[in-house]
Order: sequence, then structure tokens, then C-alpha cells
Amino acid sequence: MRRASLVAFALTLAVLPSAKLAITAWPAQFRTAQQAAVFAWPLLALWIALAAAGYVLSLQTGFPEAWDARVPIFARTLLPLAAGLLLGAISCGADAITHWTAIVAARMHLDSIHLPLPWSPLIYTAGGVFTDIVLRLFPLPLLLLPFRGSNKAYWPIAAVLSGVEGLSSFSLGPALGAYLFFENWLVNFTQAFFFRRAGFVACVLVRFSYYMVWHVLWPNV
Repeated sequence: MRRASLVAFALTLAVLPSAKLAITAWPAQFRTAQQAAVFAWPLLALWIALAAAGYVLSLQTGFPEAWDARVPIFARTLLPLAAGLLLGAISCGADAITHWTAIVAARMHLDSIHLPLPWSPLIYTAGGVFTDIVLRLFPLPLLLLPFRGSNKAYWPIAAVLSGVEGLSSFSLGPALGAYLFFENWLVNFTQAFFFRRAGFVACVLVRFSYYMVWHVLWPNV
């Protein structure tokens, strides 16, 4: 079991340098300088180091292994994928009603906030792994460590940390900003749920299927 989890964890992290090699060979059309900076080699080394530290801490604080045989395969794969698809559909529906991505793209003088094909599937997959390292894999076990892995402490910590990614949404105004904050919070808290119940790979699969709908399928339909 431990070997399978280590292999699954290593393969998940391997997406990061794989994406870097691909965009070095075939330069990608990033929307912002910050997106491109994530894939600098020194930062990739930092993300991987944080991931390794976070994984060790997660095992010490009661999280399942990355590919834990004690968790049913359905809960490790199909359920998180389905959750991500549903969350992606919600995001697409909200954008169809509000057209907020077009508003933001116009402010930034871009044709779209989404990365174009053919780079988008790989870059968003890698971006999801990066997000899960810095918002979940490292900070959640670290913050839980003083509480000795207590579930009672985990859920409030996860609820608060799940709001970090959506804080920038309020720049779009109070009403739309509040909705987008909640949407981001829901995605992040869903991932925190799967991280705690089914392991890191399940957590990543939520973000993967969400991004495939929201960032890859939706801009191209």
C-alpha cells in the first residue's frame, strides 16, 4: 500500500516538470506574467519540496495515503471526478448568466481569461497540482499539527483556508464578488473534504475534472 501511494504521489508531482518541459519546447500563451512565473524551475523545486513536506505531515495528522487501499476505489476516483464535473457545470452556468469572464477579459485587454488549446489541458492540470500543494497539501496538515490531527479542528481550519483563493473576487463588485467567492470556496472546501477522506490524489482529481470543464471545455464550446 505504501509503495503504491508513493508511486501515485510521485506521478502526480511529475505533472509539474512535465508541463515545464512542454511549454519550454512549445512556448505557451500565458494570460499573465504570474501564470508563467509559477513554472520557473526554482519555484517548481520549491513546490515539490513543499509537497513532500506536506505529505509527510499529512500522514502524521491522520490523512489517508495518496492512493490508500483502505479507501474504496470509487471514493478515490469516480466520486471526486464527478464532484469536479458538477462544480465545473455550476461555474459554466454562472458565467453564462453573468458573463463575468468577458468583463474581466475586457478589463485586462484579453480575448479570454482562459488559456487556449493545445496548451490548456496540460497547463491547467499542472496548475491544479500547484494549487493543491500551496492551498491544501502543505498548509492543512501543518495547521492541524498542533491539534494532533483532530477532526474537530480540521473542518474549521479547512473552511477558513478554502476562502483564500476567492478573496480577489470582490474586485468585481459586492454582489458578483460575493457569489464568486462562494463558488471558489465551494470548490476548495470540496477538495479539502476529499483530501481528508480519500487522500491527495482524490483531492487533485476534483480540481482536474473541474478545470477540464471550466477552463478547457467551456471556452471552446
